[in-house]
Amino acid sequence: MIDDVVTLDSDEEGGKPDSTPTAAASGSDVVIEYNHSDYADLLTPAPAIKPRMIPTSVIKSAPPTVTKLPKRPGSMPPFALFSQEMRTKLQTEEPDIGFGDLGRRLGEMWHSLKEEEKEDYRKRAREVADAKMKSWKETVNSIPKHKQMQMEQNQQPR
Repeated sequence: MIDDVVTLDSDEEGGKPDSTPTAAASGSDVVIEYNHSDYADLLTPAPAIKPRMIPTSVIKSAPPTVTKLPKRPGSMPPFALFSQEMRTKLQTEEPDIGFGDLGRRLGEMWHSLKEEEKEDYRKRAREVADAKMKSWKETVNSIPKHKQMQMEQNQQPR
């Protein structure tokens, strides 16, 4: 048997809900009707909670994990080294030069170089390629062999 009945919403149409409790005919049942203004505080937004800022000096990041074997570096073309060095010089001399014209001028400049100058670029390009290869080998050797095998299996086409 239910001793107390509390209603939170009025089903009566047209009537204004009463905010005072009313006693039922039996005397033992108490009916409390919902007053719509009682829950007005639930409609207002909660105060914003600011996230706690953690200084970046406290955060320790894990070393980056390698998921794929790094691509083996190729040789460095001497013209690419020449272009890297001369492109900025040409762009500062002629700021309005277009991409195609810039490439054409670099090609003309390369072909007008003496063989000794080209040999200097060839030697330096080999040094750059060797340095990249050494760095690649160190990176690959730092990865455990079982991880290397897993990465190679993941890279194979299926």
